[in-house]
Amino acid sequence: MKHRYKVLIVDNMEEAIDTFKNLLEGEGYQVEIAPTAAEAFEKIQNDKFHIALINTVMPDMDGLALLKKIKNYDPLTQVIMTAEDPSMDVILGALEYGANDYIYKPLDNQDYIIQVMDVSVQKLERWRHAIQQIVT
Repeated sequence: MKHRYKVLIVDNMEEAIDTFKNLLEGEGYQVEIAPTAAEAFEKIQNDKFHIALINTVMPDMDGLALLKKIKNYDPLTQVIMTAEDPSMDVILGALEYGANDYIYKPLDNQDYIIQVMDVSVQKLERWRHAIQQIVT
């Protein structure tokens, strides 16, 4: 089931990219990487990504600004924010703008990452099922 879902990792930290990519590909996800927010949004406009993992601190654009752009462009994209030391304002802003969840760095709890991803997949599956019911 996970093989049908495309994940976009938006992060400029090589260690985080490697951790997410290896873990998620091992779980069967299709994974692409964008080291900048601008590149991420370009990829989102040119392809369908079901889940985006976005670092809150990016060199070219704030992660919350990218979250807003993605949700305005495709509200069904499931967005999970990542950060080393988020403030309460950042966490609340992410929730307000439609993020599904938050993953704290360092990424040493791989079971937690998989649980967060599974929740997003379950949500996507519910939407897919609801649409199929309407169409048939």
